[in-house]
Amino acid sequence: MENETRLLAEDISDIEAFLQEEVEKECENGYYQIRFECRYIPKDFLLQTFQEYAENNHGFENFECYLECQFYQYYEFIAREEEFKNIIMSDASDRGQDFVERLKEYLQSFDNRPEPFEKAGYQGISYNFEALLEHDYNLNIFLSKEMKISYEIPDNSVTELMVSISGSGREILVILDRIANKEVKI
Repeated sequence: MENETRLLAEDISDIEAFLQEEVEKECENGYYQIRFECRYIPKDFLLQTFQEYAENNHGFENFECYLECQFYQYYEFIAREEEFKNIIMSDASDRGQDFVERLKEYLQSFDNRPEPFEKAGYQGISYNFEALLEHDYNLNIFLSKEMKISYEIPDNSVTELMVSISGSGREILVILDRIANKEVKI
């Protein structure tokens, strides 16, 4: 005989109601809100990400898409989702150990996939990437021959070229994307 307990329909209904309450309590319109300590994308991070993108766009449509993906990884949003799930488990403990065990069993029945949270209305993590692009930047970028940018000066006289650009984060992204995609003659 198996040692496994089987969840009753009543247990499942209770757990699903609990998850829905938690999503409504912890999320805004189904999105777990993240508040950043920073108000802009750090300049060093922007430059490093640009250099990576310029060398190989990694299949991204444009620099902004690549930057947002790298920013997502940099701030460990996956860990933030785990934080959200830990809050739920902590709140579940207020209902007793038996409820926690049933909740764990329910979640394990989905192989820890997100479906039970999505069913409860969870949409994912929300962060305002656009607000991070409102900052003004002054950047100096060194371009080398290896980037194969079109220089309007004799090739053998230039090994590196420094370009200074300034503007809002949005403007900078457009310029950097054009440079990385060799759409700018310098």
